[in-house]
Amino acid sequence: TILLGKEIRKLPPGAAYKIPPNGKTPHSTINDTDKIIKLFWFMN
Repeated sequence: TILLGKEIRKLPPGAAYKIPPNGKTPHSTINDTDKIIKLFWFMN
């Protein structure tokens, strides 16, 4: 699950998202399951 701005969205396996480059959009990746997940995070 991802919180992007004011929206909470499901993030299925293999999906990606891009944060708007305005410096004002809050964002967070939330693991709301009982399973351990792996994320690959990179920035430019």
